[in-house]
Amino acid sequence: MLPVVHTTRFQESPMKRLISLMLLVLFAASTMTACNTVKGVGKDVEKVGDEMQEAADETGGTNP
Repeated sequence: MLPVVHTTRFQESPMKRLISLMLLVLFAASTMTACNTVKGVGKDVEKVGDEMQEAADETGGTNP
């Protein structure tokens, strides 16, 4: 009878392990970049909202 050898899927091919690791790093880097981009957009939208509020206050558009 032949001995049973248990291997993980990454032991079968070092190239698969390398590609998987590279994809994980790429995904993590793009996620971090997206967070910074969304944060910047949020600040821009907030600034536009503040300016619209100031313009409405100056014209009396917010007075009942």
